[in-house]
Amino acid sequence: MVTVKQFNDEERAYAKHLYRNTPVYKVEDIPRGMSAHVGDGWWVTKCRECDEVAHHLGSRPRYWTIDEHKVAVHHIAVAGLNQPLL
Repeated sequence: MVTVKQFNDEERAYAKHLYRNTPVYKVEDIPRGMSAHVGDGWWVTKCRECDEVAHHLGSRPRYWTIDEHKVAVHHIAVAGLNQPLL
């Protein structure tokens, strides 16, 4: 599991408020390759190839953590990491 920890208290409070009415899912119920809210503004993105997950604050990963996993473990081409941006 990869957890992004570079968030301050203000960002955590804002995300908790912003996603307060968003449905909450159990990590085991999230399909591979998808992202879902797991509570308090925290989201999980699952690798499409395995059950590795990245926890991030807000709906989009800030630091491409799951993409770094895809490159390192599965050797998948990811624009901006091991492939040029278009």
